[in-house]
Amino acid sequence: MHAGSDALSHYPSGAAQTKTQTNLFAHGYADGERVFIGASISGRIWSWRAAGSLREWMAWCDGVGTKLLDDRISIDEIIANFILPVELSERPELVVLAIEWSASVYSSTSGDLRVRHAESECSLIDAELLVTDFTTSGPIRFEIGTEDWKVEYLLTIGEKGMRATPESSDTVSIVTTRRECSFEDYVRDEGLSLLLEQDAVIEPPGVLYQPKVNAVGFPRASLRTHVDWTGVDLTLESQRVTKNPASIQRRVIETMLEHGTTWLAPFGRTGAAWDVVIDDDGPNELADVVALRRDEGYLVVHLVHCKHSAGALKGARIEDLDEVCGQASKSVGKRRESRLLIQHLIRREGLRQERGLSGFEAGTAADLYEIADQMCTLQLKLTIVIVQPGLSAKKASRQQLDLLASTEMYVFEVGGASFEVVVNT
Repeated sequence: MHAGSDALSHYPSGAAQTKTQTNLFAHGYADGERVFIGASISGRIWSWRAAGSLREWMAWCDGVGTKLLDDRISIDEIIANFILPVELSERPELVVLAIEWSASVYSSTSGDLRVRHAESECSLIDAELLVTDFTTSGPIRFEIGTEDWKVEYLLTIGEKGMRATPESSDTVSIVTTRRECSFEDYVRDEGLSLLLEQDAVIEPPGVLYQPKVNAVGFPRASLRTHVDWTGVDLTLESQRVTKNPASIQRRVIETMLEHGTTWLAPFGRTGAAWDVVIDDDGPNELADVVALRRDEGYLVVHLVHCKHSAGALKGARIEDLDEVCGQASKSVGKRRESRLLIQHLIRREGLRQERGLSGFEAGTAADLYEIADQMCTLQLKLTIVIVQPGLSAKKASRQQLDLLASTEMYVFEVGGASFEVVVNT
């Protein structure tokens, strides 16, 4: 068997016509989890997954068998909608919304990979990658940093993969248990994941995955406008340690505490109270506000991303949404598994308490640990929320609505999450 996307190019044209495709392997997402499926022309079906028990393997077989016996499934339609990888020789003309570490980094919170800058050192997943220039061409400007330091870089994509170049003499190193290398070498060897507009993704070493059909614009009527923003400074995003009542984040927290799990609905009867509400604002956050509640076998989780406006004027600038849509998409990647999501919250709260701070707005550390102990019996029900009161529902542009629709599609297909947008009237 000869394998590879370019296998036929090594045959004379006549010989190539006698060859046939015998194997197909694909990966994607189902119910918010990564899935892998392979098939051969002989009828064998397999997955990269390892079954933890005979029962788990039987459940997988039942799922595959159900699909095989379903006459409503069109194989032609499935294949027609495959997202085929494209090896890039240059950057595509799309806005990069966010940059994140590769998926393997979030599969562990052990801290084996660390970032070193001058005398400061932290776990890799506590160093944030932040896009700083939302353009469609040229090198991608971004920064890596923590609350204490930031270093700016330029990222380029070419035939030899990804390259990161510092914009100053300041340097960052990646440290493992065995060696230390520069951040530039790490990016060259391991690459980064890029989330782009139009639901596109670039994975290392420089492969573009883009759906063939773009999402239809987010329905204007679905924009939530019921939160009262009276007295809030639309240019002020974070509440900080002072819990500034004029900040967007503080108003969101107060609304969530007052109305509970129904805070996204037009206010009427108050819903059930949250078990835990955490201010997770900071570099490499899960979200600005994280709320959790156990409800009849489900763990209801809201990841809320707040965004200020450059000016107090409510308008329709696409720049007001680029960054926050990128944050929403990144939070889906960080959840990976519900168990790791809770562990990530526990670890970040521990780091805050080492600095004499706490992110708890409702509940306690004991509540969070209790949820962690119950995760094996709870099914995750995740909602990603964007809060941008500087955006007017009436003035939202078609470009903004298209971006929101693309983000909704991404968080649903990758994270199995619902998506809500809270704006101004």
